[in-house]
Amino acid sequence: MGRRPETLRNKRIAETIRHEIAQLLISHLNTSEIGLVTLTDVKMSPDLKIATLYVSIFHAPNSKETSLALLEEKVTEFRREIGRRIRIKYTPEIRWKLDDSLDTIEHIDALLHPDKKRKEG
Repeated sequence: MGRRPETLRNKRIAETIRHEIAQLLISHLNTSEIGLVTLTDVKMSPDLKIATLYVSIFHAPNSKETSLALLEEKVTEFRREIGRRIRIKYTPEIRWKLDDSLDTIEHIDALLHPDKKRKEG
């Protein structure tokens, strides 16, 4: 069986969570420790109990995986804040995923235009 299509309610809650998490990322993260974190997308499970947050991480002092682990340490704090800020029956579990679509785009661009990199360098 396939996935059920995303309902308007799921989209609305995902957008609200995206907005609130973006605010929390600004106010609760030390960019010198974790890098520049951009929230690119939020996907809700059909039952609204799991929010998968897709992030891009730039200028990370360590690996992106290390930065993702630092975000994992903030999950409880962020979930508590979401529960306070949004009035829904269940506060969703937060799962972080690296969004590597920009890396993929850069890689494809480099393959299509190999001379472009040499001209810039």
